[in-house]
Amino acid sequence: MVALELQDPTMATTSFVNATGSGAKLYGALTDWVENGNSPDRIDVSAPATPSAPTSTRPLRLYPAKATFIGGNPQAASSYTCA
Repeated sequence: MVALELQDPTMATTSFVNATGSGAKLYGALTDWVENGNSPDRIDVSAPATPSAPTSTRPLRLYPAKATFIGGNPQAASSYTCA
């Protein structure tokens, strides 16, 4: 079973997975894992800007690891460390 965890559970997961490029990136990483045994350490996904929200990126981690905000722009994946 594959379990991925978002840092902010209030964010709609589908908004990141269905965002341009993020779905393909996630699918590619999971396919590589299943077919070649290369488990992803971290996958950064993004959601495009909307009239009410700026562009956002978030790191996805394999359970039980999780992304933790370390400071900076909360909309940027680089503002999170994963452990």
